[in-house]
Amino acid sequence: MIKEIIKKYSNDIRHYLLWTAAFYLVDLVLTLLIIHVLVHILPDPPCIRVKMLYATSLIIYFLIYRYSQKKGVDIAENILCEVRETIIENIRKCDLQSFEKIDKSGGYNAITLETQILSEGIQKFQHLIEEFNYTLTAGIVILIISPISFWFIIGIISCAASIYSYYILKAKKLIHEARKKEKELFAASHDVISGFKSLKLNDQKNDDFYHQSLKLKSADNRRIRIKAENLLIQSNVYSIMFEFSIYLPIVFILPYMKLISTDIMIALMTLVLLISFGIIRNTIPFIVRIGVSIERLILLEQTLKKVPEDKLINVPTQRIKSFKEIQYDNIGFNYSNNSDFSTFFFLEDISFSIYPEEIIFISGGNGSGKSTLLKVITGLYDSSSGSTYINGKEVDITQYRYLFSAIFTDFHLFDRLYGFKHDIDQKKLKDLLKIMDLDQKLSYEDNRFSTLDLSSGQKKRLAMIVSLLEDKPIYIFDEWAADQMPQFREYFYHQLLPDLRHNGKCVIAVTHDDDYYHTADRMLQMDFGCLKQMR
Repeated sequence: MIKEIIKKYSNDIRHYLLWTAAFYLVDLVLTLLIIHVLVHILPDPPCIRVKMLYATSLIIYFLIYRYSQKKGVDIAENILCEVRETIIENIRKCDLQSFEKIDKSGGYNAITLETQILSEGIQKFQHLIEEFNYTLTAGIVILIISPISFWFIIGIISCAASIYSYYILKAKKLIHEARKKEKELFAASHDVISGFKSLKLNDQKNDDFYHQSLKLKSADNRRIRIKAENLLIQSNVYSIMFEFSIYLPIVFILPYMKLISTDIMIALMTLVLLISFGIIRNTIPFIVRIGVSIERLILLEQTLKKVPEDKLINVPTQRIKSFKEIQYDNIGFNYSNNSDFSTFFFLEDISFSIYPEEIIFISGGNGSGKSTLLKVITGLYDSSSGSTYINGKEVDITQYRYLFSAIFTDFHLFDRLYGFKHDIDQKKLKDLLKIMDLDQKLSYEDNRFSTLDLSSGQKKRLAMIVSLLEDKPIYIFDEWAADQMPQFREYFYHQLLPDLRHNGKCVIAVTHDDDYYHTADRMLQMDFGCLKQMR
């Protein structure tokens, strides 16, 4: 992914590097002119030719610098945007069963934390290149005016770089470890939000979770991060010590050994002062963090490559708008453990048909396979055996998911209405909001809902509104009425479902409301992965 994206922008990167090289050459000319004036002309005034050359070089320097900086930002942000979009696209293409097994916190971190660090590192990296140019320019000029000073400085910098690299590499390993702990801390923080009611209900459970999970993970993360930061600080301390050591030969040794003149010493001091050691020293640790983020993004990319792609990419261009019969014949499904692939849940020989203008209720105990059955018949899970027929023709149901509109127990609400080719029927939307008693709670303005801060029952009713607006041939409702007030439960069974049937829709609803079983045309029951016809 990252290699392919960088390859895509290879021409732009080469273009940027050429402009950076041009910037470096102009910077070298400016520095040489300043040194020439300091060493060979002062205290006499420089001639007009030197002044004009300096002014011209300064204008060119400004133009190249501005262009190369903008170009660098454009390239870096384009690459980051594509990396982020590619990760999301790869996740989006996963089949549902594989997606449910992926470490979600790793995906969230990659999309947010890792790419954010890369984004923040753009300016840092550009500054590093800029300061490296200054350093290289100063080094070339030092080599020209005093080779012996140059080799003294190279020796000191080499020693500093060796020690600095040692601490940086040790810190990098700890940063990797800290990122892993951050994932664990993120997961624990998610538990606090998702399991808030459960924790609030049980003080002992709440305290045990805080002390044995959240607090320990936070402490581990803090310990590793402090250790890593201390190593980076230690590397900075050594680099500062060596930075000031550069002045030893220039000021205290070479002039008194008559190896350089006072004028050369002043020029050398000026050149060394041009080198921004502090910026280089403070930028490198951030570059190390960027390297860690890139490695973790590559790791996620490798993980996603192993995940099977969803069959939805092969949806036929000619879509059917209605059906006469969908027949499921001896459908089987195995749900396997990720670690040893031992089957611990299955659907076996599921055979039944669905038709327009009918209401089907499915009942069954917890763990009987009701929700899994819904995912299989809608094509979200790929069946392991059996066949599916639409109007007598064998099909791959995954290519016909567009026939279904579903509200599962773990449904998600978006703040906008996506997937509508035509304008939303505003009158129908307002009427539905009023029917669902949500018209005083929210509105749909500027192509978005004004709020999603709703109770669980209200969220389900809003999900129902979205589902009805989709106007699909088949509706799937997984225990929609379970937490609704009596008036909405009554409306669901005695008005909404009959209206859908009257309009030619097929409704499949999982329910335990036995008081309303009589409203269904057919009753099916799931029992340990097997489907039975009740009436």
